[in-house]
Amino acid sequence: MNGMIGWAKREPYWAFGLALGFLPVVSALLFRTYSHHVAPLWFEQIRQFDLLFVAFEIGVIVAARSSGMSYAAAFQSLTKSQIAALCLWLATFWWSSVLVSEIPAFSILRAFLWIIHLGFALAIFHLFRDVTRQDLETLAKALLLGLVVYVPILVAHFAMAPSAQSMPDGEIIWTSALPGYLSVRLFGFYTATLAALAVGLLWDRHEYQREDWWLYAMLALSLTLTFWSGTRGGMLAVACLLLALPVLTRRRPSTWWLTSIVAIAIVAVAASELLFQPNNAFGISRVGTEPGRDVTAGRWDLWMIALDLIAQRPVLGWGESALVWVLQNEAGHQQPHNLALQLLLSWGAIATLAAAFLAVAAARILLRHASRIPELVPLLALVLSLLIMSGADGILYNPRTALLLFFATAMGLAKVARLRGDEEIFAIRPVSETDSALPGYP
Repeated sequence: MNGMIGWAKREPYWAFGLALGFLPVVSALLFRTYSHHVAPLWFEQIRQFDLLFVAFEIGVIVAARSSGMSYAAAFQSLTKSQIAALCLWLATFWWSSVLVSEIPAFSILRAFLWIIHLGFALAIFHLFRDVTRQDLETLAKALLLGLVVYVPILVAHFAMAPSAQSMPDGEIIWTSALPGYLSVRLFGFYTATLAALAVGLLWDRHEYQREDWWLYAMLALSLTLTFWSGTRGGMLAVACLLLALPVLTRRRPSTWWLTSIVAIAIVAVAASELLFQPNNAFGISRVGTEPGRDVTAGRWDLWMIALDLIAQRPVLGWGESALVWVLQNEAGHQQPHNLALQLLLSWGAIATLAAAFLAVAAARILLRHASRIPELVPLLALVLSLLIMSGADGILYNPRTALLLFFATAMGLAKVARLRGDEEIFAIRPVSETDSALPGYP
């Protein structure tokens, strides 16, 4: 044990990346089903809450605390307006989960996850102070290794599927049959995120370099699986990156970068169509409509319901996972598949605006420096892809995807803070025009 701890301290990016990359593998080995649920009920709740991923976040927080992370120092580093926004959020985001929710225990637990996410972000900021290109590549290699190990488990699970007649309802729910994932869409969101990371890491490439072979393999595999999953939000996120990165970095992309990514995408589309697709919810050829649904797969109706509920309780919301009890979970939805609607429905306008104020402050820091700090490009690619996908699904509802957004944002802020000489703060103080004059700044 001491040897492993010592190795983790010497190789923090390998340790973090392998732990994060193999969590889906562990989850796949534990949670296998051909229906919507696993048994017994308590085991299903562990799966629903992504408690393996929450435990990982808590582990990172414990590691940061043992190495000197201070909540007080982070709090004191904020500006007065940021302190006010944080205090307002802390005072209000849980209110309706306690006093309004008809399932308060469920809602309170969901609300508490936000505190863990925030602590996790602070831990990442503390532990990974000066991320380099090599560090990000190490992290990407670890995540790729986890995906490579997961794929055979997925293949074996599909190959060993029982006959539909043997199932309780006479059918296999293929969209929920991916081991370790609640749905094929969550799988597609994850693979799209890995594709986005590969796209960001390849950004400064002007020609093929032999040592980058694994990056192209990572992009090809993750894109193939994204297309196979039929996850349109993931496809859209990667496509948008091709347009967004030149804007964020204020540089024209190289011909090699653009053509290589497009060529790999074309190959990935073809490869994905050769894979086993159990029904029309899979594959890029799907037009996105399950039988009897519109092009939004029922999301439009859900958004209208959420807007109506928000209008009824606009200030403090209804509490976390309000759709479960407001709709009696008739459609099986726990969140409205849109980040803004999710927060307004759960927290209300006060907490949502307070959180948005802090998020915008952090975004300004990252965007302000994206063109001058190369390490920010792949991290911003992660953040942007997840935010795009959050417009159509619960990226910040499920801990396994939420933690990706928090870690990429915190790691980027830590890099900026390091170069600005703000090693003891959470790096969201106002941007100064004199930053470029600081020692060590690009």
